Amino acid sequence: MTSKEFMSKKLEEDKENYDSSNMSYCPETEPVEGLNILIHHFLGEDWYVPDPMNTEQIITIAVTKILELYPNRAFAERFKNIWKYIKFEESE
Repeated sequence: MTSKEFMSKKLEEDKENYDSSNMSYCPETEPVEGLNILIHHFLGEDWYVPDPMNTEQIITIAVTKILELYPNRAFAERFKNIWKYIKFEESE
């Protein structure tokens, strides 16, 4: 789902409250619905947890998997640079 498709869907669902003259209008999304959309986007439509768990546990597993697959590269690069500096200081 693209961002445009998502917003079109949300606007269609909330069309009775939508006013095209109000450019700052943004429809609401339930947290679990938003997480499900992100899970499908990042992990794929066919991703699932085979074990019987509650929604909160499945969300924890999904968030962990997404963070594993899409690490914060900027943080990783900073950590590498800091580690090089620490190793350099130790060798002197």
